Amino acid sequence: MALGGGLDIQATKHVDLRAIQVDYLPVFRKGHREDGLRFSAGVKIK
Repeated sequence: MALGGGLDIQATKHVDLRAIQVDYLPVFRKGHREDGLRFSAGVKIK
């Protein structure tokens, strides 16, 4: 399971920049939970 979201900024009509994306990643193992975070950025071409 991963929960999260991000912020897209329109650079041009055909290009968006993903300024930041943060995802929360809980991992359940043998009765306990480990919490993780994932940070990313990117480019979207439409």
